[in-house]
Amino acid sequence: MGSLIIFCLYLTVFGVGVTILDLLGILSYTKDTSSKPKTTFIDTLVSVIRTWTYFCLGAGPTGLFVLLTKHTEKESFFWSVAGGTGAAVLAHALRRLYHWNQNSAHPVMFMSEKAVIITPISPGATGKALVRRFGKETEIWVRCKNTKLGFVKGAEVRIIAHEEAAYWIEPA
Repeated sequence: MGSLIIFCLYLTVFGVGVTILDLLGILSYTKDTSSKPKTTFIDTLVSVIRTWTYFCLGAGPTGLFVLLTKHTEKESFFWSVAGGTGAAVLAHALRRLYHWNQNSAHPVMFMSEKAVIITPISPGATGKALVRRFGKETEIWVRCKNTKLGFVKGAEVRIIAHEEAAYWIEPA
């Protein structure tokens, strides 16, 4: 019984500790989305660590609670595994939903955001800009509201409106 309590305490402390570090931004990791999406070793490692952390957050406290309510070690172990698996599956589903929602760009999503011009824009013409939001870079089509202004590559602009296929911009 003592080793199971120690194991459940380890799971709890590990899960809470990694979660706190992640919330503080110490473990922040943003995937490079400027090129075609590809899974690297680091992406896989971060995914495994996150899944293990969520498992620990579910398994540790559940196992401790069941042990403290005078159940057997076997019952406690099974409840711990079930709680951890449930937490990991729920967290994975919520992360997928969050990322799916972030990947669908809504026109108002970029209002008042700063962008960097990636193709030169001559006066009255349309070009492309790169917007960074929530750690993700998105290319968008832009036009200047003032038809007498043009922008060079690398210029910083502010998005002010959206109409059909392009965002309207002005100098930042």
